[in-house]
Amino acid sequence: MASLTAALSRSRLLRDAFDEVAGQTDPVAVAHGQEPLGPELTGPTPPSTTDLARAGRVELAMFTAAMAAHRALSQVYGPPTAVVGVSLGDLPALTAAGAFTVSDGARMTLAAAPVQRSCPGRMVHLACSARVADEIIDRSGVLNAAPALVNDDRSVVVTAPRSGVDAIQAAAAGQDVPAALVSVPFGSHHPALGEYAEEGYEAIRPFEPMPARIPVYSAAGARRYCFRGDIARQISDNLVTRVELPTVLDRGMRHRPDVLLDLDTSGSLASSARKVLPDDRSVAVCAPFQEEKFPW
Repeated sequence: MASLTAALSRSRLLRDAFDEVAGQTDPVAVAHGQEPLGPELTGPTPPSTTDLARAGRVELAMFTAAMAAHRALSQVYGPPTAVVGVSLGDLPALTAAGAFTVSDGARMTLAAAPVQRSCPGRMVHLACSARVADEIIDRSGVLNAAPALVNDDRSVVVTAPRSGVDAIQAAAAGQDVPAALVSVPFGSHHPALGEYAEEGYEAIRPFEPMPARIPVYSAAGARRYCFRGDIARQISDNLVTRVELPTVLDRGMRHRPDVLLDLDTSGSLASSARKVLPDDRSVAVCAPFQEEKFPW
């Protein structure tokens, strides 16, 4: 959360938006037996991402941060032409589009997060294309391993059984491909996680969506959310669907944005977007939480 707390100290606009959003998410946290995040994240000794993850609070912190950034940036740039969610980030994306209230978005985040954290397996990042990742999986001999996230032509994340992680990394080394275990201790975006997707569906099904004001895309499957269908089912299907960031960015560009803003505190999506989008400077790509001089 270091990038969030740094941004809060730099921008009065962001701080005001954060206080407003936390005023709606903190009561939800308290109702779920958690401490309110607002005073901690804006206090003199804010918790680290690791601390929050250990306490099962990082997902709500990320939701609150994304919603605060959305509100602040909407004042600067106007409302977005479209929003894209990645994994659990679909919930703040849908909330930003008006499909859910902030309070319900926070409740859904707290309902869905434990299901995602309980998924078996681990994820391994490979610095290669999807084609080479498939070759590495084949070479490893690991059954039930599959690409989970395609970030760009040099970045793929594979979900594999825990027992197969070493073999995946060894196979990558055999092809001179850098490989690293992803820090989150679970698997995701894998077709074998149907049982967990169903559990997630039951957890969020009680929340009724409203029609979104703007198009909402999920990077999982590069799908546009259809509000004539079952939104809870579409959300829960993320767990069994591969993330295709290049494809969803291409579809998002059809809405002719002037700027692409990565509201993840890590800025990793902006890094991939810069590699994926045409290098014609027609669309600026910014990671506000990572850029000290970003004009909030």
